[in-house]
Amino acid sequence: MSDGLNKFKAGDSIGSLEYRITKDVIKDYLSSLDSSDPWYLHDSSFGEPIVPAGYLCDDFIRMLVQSDALPEAGFHSKSEYEFKGPIRFGTLLTVQGKVAAKYTKREREYVEIDTVVTDENGHELMYGRNTFVL
Repeated sequence: MSDGLNKFKAGDSIGSLEYRITKDVIKDYLSSLDSSDPWYLHDSSFGEPIVPAGYLCDDFIRMLVQSDALPEAGFHSKSEYEFKGPIRFGTLLTVQGKVAAKYTKREREYVEIDTVVTDENGHELMYGRNTFVL
């Protein structure tokens, strides 16, 4: 049984993962949302289809699962995301996560996770902070 996020302290790296965005993956994602927005399937104002920003919002969960850090109990209470530009198909993404803070509030334990997504050139594409109540 995993200790989940309890095994980490503020400042600890949770890990990283890399993956390449493909049109097939995004088509499946859009299908699950019942979305056919042409920006994601055809041309956008950026000249070509782009990846839906919301797709990256689950990267922190994939990273927690890969690092055996997903909490066994508790709940996700807050999300903040900053998207820095369009993401094109074929981009190799690197997701890095760390524990930003751990604290007690109203007799409950909280953990804040920072996630940064960069492309193969090191350009930051997204920053996110997710808060869990353990």
